[in-house]
Amino acid sequence: MNLRDHGIEFGIFPTTDRNHICDIDGVELGHVTLNEGKDIHTGITVIKPHAGDVVKEKVLAGFYRGNGYGKFAGSTQIEETGLLESYIGLTNTLAVGTVLQELVRHHVTEQNDPDLISLNVPVGETNDAYLNNIASLPIKPEHVHEALADLSADNVAQGNLGAGTGTVAFGFKGGLGSAARVIPKEFAKTDRDYKIGVLMQSNYGGFLKLKGTDLWPELGKNRFEAELKAMEESKGSCCMLIATDAPFLPRTLERFARRAVAGLVGTGSFISHGSGDYALAWSTAIKQEPTGTKELQPHIEGKFLSEYSVDPFFQAIVECVEECLWNSMTNAETVEGHRKTIEKVPVEKVLELVK
Repeated sequence: MNLRDHGIEFGIFPTTDRNHICDIDGVELGHVTLNEGKDIHTGITVIKPHAGDVVKEKVLAGFYRGNGYGKFAGSTQIEETGLLESYIGLTNTLAVGTVLQELVRHHVTEQNDPDLISLNVPVGETNDAYLNNIASLPIKPEHVHEALADLSADNVAQGNLGAGTGTVAFGFKGGLGSAARVIPKEFAKTDRDYKIGVLMQSNYGGFLKLKGTDLWPELGKNRFEAELKAMEESKGSCCMLIATDAPFLPRTLERFARRAVAGLVGTGSFISHGSGDYALAWSTAIKQEPTGTKELQPHIEGKFLSEYSVDPFFQAIVECVEECLWNSMTNAETVEGHRKTIEKVPVEKVLELVK
């Protein structure tokens, strides 16, 4: 259940129909969730970024690294070229290689092109070692293909599933969370409304707050204990994916990714030393169409929105990031894990403090 179901709203913009990144046309998610006794709580989430052939029809993208204590494979090529040419993977820290290799295998097999000599597959991670015996390497190649087979625009469940199965946020059970907004044309000064959505793999911490209200003092028996607890729980990571149907250039999409990381501060994060905080943004609006030959396409055609339209998108991203965190936690359940038991956030107490 989301906090919206209890009357808590986030920000100024209307939500999309399902308030989920899958409301951006063409975006699909696929999950594999592994729960085996106390020791194994982990998984994979695969994201199809747009409709069509994602290898041949590249889309414009931007990437931003906040604190770099983590791994996001494929990010440097996106920074360099501003292009996204593959499915995206999210998983645990030690499974990045497995997920990357099998996504490459899937695309190479599907393309069946002997002249395909390069492919950049982005795979992000967070460390789920509190709940998951990560060193046992439970993610296997077949799990990646199961996640691919699960791809659907209707995969809008949140909480303990896929790449969020073993995550922890602010000392409570984290998970996958999503939120999405409609940007009315009056705000963007455009001729139509646009949509933007965020998907978060929450596994970070700090001094938890909601809509500006500090919640962290209530986590300990006294304020000093709460401060120590919140500082200890600041370690961890957060991967965020931002999709929009608005036509923006890669430089602007990188700015979108920056705002997602900045949005973490509103949830109580201070982007700690031990956290890997990453954001990848892309637009589904303009595709680099295949030429039908082995020649590289010399240009990408289309009309792009200018920088004068970005502020409402910035605001919507920050709104979505806060809501993503809370959707990931309030839809999660308590897990008895490999090293400790992580409780679900006490929703009723949160509502009492905020209201």
